[in-house]
Amino acid sequence: YQFKEEELVFNDLLDSNMPIFAQCHCAAGLPLPLAMHVPYVTEKAGYHSPDDCQPVTQREFARHHYMKCVLGYKNSATDMAYLHGRACLLESNRIGHHTECPWYPEGIEPAA
Repeated sequence: YQFKEEELVFNDLLDSNMPIFAQCHCAAGLPLPLAMHVPYVTEKAGYHSPDDCQPVTQREFARHHYMKCVLGYKNSATDMAYLHGRACLLESNRIGHHTECPWYPEGIEPAA
């Protein structure tokens, strides 16, 4: 992706976590949780509604995970395990999360 040095400032990458979360909701066509409707998140993510938003890009995901790799393979492996543990592959190659899966984290109620 030919990232420029100024695109790889660690604090900027940390600050982009919630905007990326909003962009993921956009890509899935899902409404953003109300608690996420704060100007910092919505403005940085370009999120106005599920139909008027900027979806996350492959490049942004690569940049997001690049820093985890720079911090060491243990950090990257831990993050992959965390993400894998909260999702599953459903029919039609759709990724399900939490209660959509046959298992779900303790404390989360299963979908009805």
